[in-house]
Amino acid sequence: MILKSWKEIADYLHCGVRTAQRWERELGLPIRRPGDRSVVLATTEELGEWVASGKATATVDAARDTVTRQAELRRELYQLRSRQRQLMQQLRTTLKNAKPSRSRQIEIAASRTSLFPEQNSTRLSLMTVDDNPGQCYAVSQVLRHAGFDVFEAHSAQQALELAQRECPAIVLLDVHLPDLTGYELFSMLRRNPQTQNIAVIFYTAVAPPEVANYVVQHLGAEGFIESPIEPGALIACVQNTMAKLNLTNGGVDARLAGQPN
Repeated sequence: MILKSWKEIADYLHCGVRTAQRWERELGLPIRRPGDRSVVLATTEELGEWVASGKATATVDAARDTVTRQAELRRELYQLRSRQRQLMQQLRTTLKNAKPSRSRQIEIAASRTSLFPEQNSTRLSLMTVDDNPGQCYAVSQVLRHAGFDVFEAHSAQQALELAQRECPAIVLLDVHLPDLTGYELFSMLRRNPQTQNIAVIFYTAVAPPEVANYVVQHLGAEGFIESPIEPGALIACVQNTMAKLNLTNGGVDARLAGQPN
């Protein structure tokens, strides 16, 4: 039997006209063009043999796999966006709950004015040190929303330079860095007179209790936390460290000024 148009050929193959034309170009679909290029002919015998060779089957299967994968990716993207909205809502709620009331803010400001009148314009600054820029930015953003000035460093060398220039009150330090370990950087900060009074809180993905206790009790760090940490817990850790410094080390402002306690 002879098929005399693309429509008849496509119907015989159970596909669209454009698909049949693409199969001719890419997979050698047996089409005859006697004389005028606008005229196409095909025999059902040749088409049947071509279909039996399996060339079209692989193409159809690949197209089906592509469509399935695209559907899966769209579903994963929807889930990620939903999770992102949940995390943003959680962050907003946490920051709202962590923010002191207006009366408490006035009380804190008055207390600072009376205790440290020469440093009223100084705003508490922190520094996050992490070789993962995404994680470093995420931690910094939580702290910025909580009202802190935050500097970011992605290597030990950059952290040393920033610490000497900006003298942050607290450094949140990742244990694993590309050039030095967090412990080595901590030791260098302690040996430098300009940075020896900066409080350091270590964080890492795995923090065994015995390691955390040793770092805090023997090295002199202010804390050791596991990451990722929830925004509320991170803010609470920093606030607790600030409170401890005020009680035992003569105040955070002395650290900001870079003066020994």
